[in-house]
Amino acid sequence: MSIFWQIKAIPEMRTIVPISLLLFMLTSCFNEPEACFTVDATDVKIFEAITLNNCSENAKKYEWTIEDGDSDRIFDDEDPLVSWSNTGEFSIRLIASNSRESKSDEIINEIVISDYCYSCSDPSFPGSSITICASEFERLQDLNFTVDLYESGDYVCTIQ
Repeated sequence: MSIFWQIKAIPEMRTIVPISLLLFMLTSCFNEPEACFTVDATDVKIFEAITLNNCSENAKKYEWTIEDGDSDRIFDDEDPLVSWSNTGEFSIRLIASNSRESKSDEIINEIVISDYCYSCSDPSFPGSSITICASEFERLQDLNFTVDLYESGDYVCTIQ
C-alpha cells in the first residue's frame, strides 16, 4: 500500500501534509543570517595586508565597510584582503544578508593599526640618531627606500 493511497484515503491528510511540507521548506530556507568575522593578525601595522575571515552563517551577500581615517572603503568580497594607510583605531563593519537581502545581521569590531619606525644613527657621530616611521610615507616601498639610503652611507638602522 503506497503512502499516496493512504493520504488519499484520509481527506484531512490531503491538506495537512502539503501545508506541513510547505511550512518546513519555508522555515528552513529563511534562517536568520548571523554576521561574524575574524582577523588573521593581532598586531597590525600600517600598510600591512591582512585577510578578514568571514565566518557568517546563513548569508549569501556581504558588505564590508572599512574605516581608514581618510574615507570609508566598501567591499563585497566574502573574505577581503585589506590594509590601512593611517595609524589609529578604526571600525570594521560587516553586514551579512540572505540572498534576497530581506534579512541581515551586522557586526562592528575595532582594530588598532600601529606604526613602525626605524632608528638610524651614525656610529662615528654620537647623538646623530634619526627616527623614520612608516606613517611619514604614502607607501611602504618609500620607507624601505629611505632606510636603504641611510644604510648605504654610514648609518645603522634598527626597527624600534
